Amino acid sequence: MRVGIGGVFQETNTYVTEWTGAGSVDRFVVTAHRDMIDAYQGSLTEIGGALAAASDLGVQAIPLTFAIATPGPTVSAGAYAELSGRLLGDIAASGPLDALVLVLHGAGVAQDIDSLELDLLRRVRATVGPAVPIVATLDLHSTLPSAAADLADLLLPYHHYPHTDMAERGREAMERAVNLAAERRTPITAIVHVPLIVTAGATAPGEPMAELLEACQRIEEAEGVIDASIQHGFPFSDVEEAGVHVGVSVDPAGPADAQALAAELAALVWERRDALVKNAVGAEEAVAEAIALARTAGTGRPVILSDSSDNPGGGAPGDGTHILRALMAANVSSALIAALTDGAAVAQAHAAGAGAMIDIDLGGRMGPLQGGPVACRAMVKAVTDGRWVATTPMGRGASYDMGPTALLGVDGIDLIVCTEPTQVFDPAVLAIHGVTATQYDIVVLKSSTHFRAGFEAVAGAIVTADAPGVTSLDLSAYPRQATARPPYPLDDHADWSPYDVAPVHHG
Repeated sequence: MRVGIGGVFQETNTYVTEWTGAGSVDRFVVTAHRDMIDAYQGSLTEIGGALAAASDLGVQAIPLTFAIATPGPTVSAGAYAELSGRLLGDIAASGPLDALVLVLHGAGVAQDIDSLELDLLRRVRATVGPAVPIVATLDLHSTLPSAAADLADLLLPYHHYPHTDMAERGREAMERAVNLAAERRTPITAIVHVPLIVTAGATAPGEPMAELLEACQRIEEAEGVIDASIQHGFPFSDVEEAGVHVGVSVDPAGPADAQALAAELAALVWERRDALVKNAVGAEEAVAEAIALARTAGTGRPVILSDSSDNPGGGAPGDGTHILRALMAANVSSALIAALTDGAAVAQAHAAGAGAMIDIDLGGRMGPLQGGPVACRAMVKAVTDGRWVATTPMGRGASYDMGPTALLGVDGIDLIVCTEPTQVFDPAVLAIHGVTATQYDIVVLKSSTHFRAGFEAVAGAIVTADAPGVTSLDLSAYPRQATARPPYPLDDHADWSPYDVAPVHHG
């Protein structure tokens, strides 16, 4: 049996496009054919999981093209045409495929295309025909429109946030694709679009979303249920079906009712809507709280301060200076910021070399919300090439490249400064600079939730800051033009009920 693997993967923050312009093809890392296997085999990624499953099942994995970019602006029409064309060309040239595994995000937007993935699924389906099973993995923050259920045989979003189950879902996608090809039986899927923007989506025990994840797991235990999932949606994208999508897939020969189960799960999501909308304090208040908590946290137990509103994992530029200014104003003497985007500062640091003192303007240049540059005198403590390998369950073994970086010291505050915007969710980013989180009282991470995968175990406490930025928790800051009626909490939707909505069916 021959199963193709490929995809185009990007999470689009439509609100940054005004400042950065549309994303070009050079924002993507593209691997194809043998290079894809070399890049991902053995890693805790979707492709790594799918390749491992193919080996275990004794089927032939056919590596096509996989293009992935860090979250960012709307993808340019030319970039999407080139990348989708490569994938479709590989599918056409690969010879007969028995099934196809697509690795997609689900919140991609291209110029004049509201859903990059929906368009791609349509084109892939037209290429392979109706008989070839298509199984797609999705990021948990997918906003993939409900119409995708008519194009893919099975959609498998991650269950966990942080996304520690990427490889697990990739493995399942391969296993399901092989089974579907062998049995020639298409699942029945029901999808309900819930008009809700989720900003408190962490799935760790005790978090509001954990209860909903448990509900999905209970549904999956029922006879005939293949998958029950909640796509949390992506808050920072203005698209027609912004919000949550609840999906349930069942065996057509089994007793489970996909429509009833999807409505039941959607009703539970709607009942918990207030708990799924998170609020946080501004930069100064968050720093004050972190200082107070650090006094009692204990040696080697840093307070982790999440700079949520400048999270490159949501498409933010990562050069916001609001937290840096607050730390300096409070005279904090043991803090680390990871990582501030400023390629010019990195170049200046590399030119000066480790041990040098430099006068520098740091960050704050990438848009009006970023806080403006901070003029300071800094010691260059280390310079690196910015390459690291993930060490946590969130992608262990995958390689990342921040571009050249520098570790700068400014009056007791250390900063990892990078060339490419980088969400810091792995201690490896610190390790390549010769530092660890436990040597500081306060560690500021430009990340909303993924940092928990690598830092929660050592944290004495966690504080969330919501300074100005393009991934702010203040949802009122983002105009909604693509939807006829903005989702909750922007609109109360008091009369909404999943039982009044006809789910989208497939199968």
